[in-house]
Amino acid sequence: HPNSGDLVTLDQPPRHWRFPVGRELARKTHESEQAWGGVFVAENALIARKGFQLAHYNDRLAELSGATWDHNLTATHWASKQLALAKHTRGSQPSLKLLANAAENPVEKFSLPVRALVNHMAFDGPGERLAVVTRDGALEMFSLADGRSLFRRDGKFERLVFASTNLFAIAAHASTGEKQDY
Repeated sequence: HPNSGDLVTLDQPPRHWRFPVGRELARKTHESEQAWGGVFVAENALIARKGFQLAHYNDRLAELSGATWDHNLTATHWASKQLALAKHTRGSQPSLKLLANAAENPVEKFSLPVRALVNHMAFDGPGERLAVVTRDGALEMFSLADGRSLFRRDGKFERLVFASTNLFAIAAHASTGEKQDY
């Protein structure tokens, strides 16, 4: 909230943040014309845009050493220190990577096979599964122990969320009057 500095994030479980109002903590300049965004992977580390790639920063937005990733969509699971990176930009080849040790020194655990660009993704509560919605509207869930697909369901899905270990997917409303079985 702009007056109180309160922010609630969509993490699993949701987190409540309090930011000082009217005081600049850090400033980041960037060279792209698109918006700048990122995701905190710990209280003092975030993965954020650097041009058209992602880089690792501390809480004062100083870039940390290490590789940059040519991905632009992120999801994080704080308790297990896992980070999922996906390509979302039109014209890119579909790619989804799972990284371990996201807060200190992110290392690729494995790549997950996706058939289309990823629109949305989320970890389950324990950090054992990752679900994704792809640009073609399909929903797929992966085991993070071995990277295998647990199930895939075609549809017109847009977003998804876990409530602990239960998965909820949101589909666009069909106005055709035909029965939709998702």
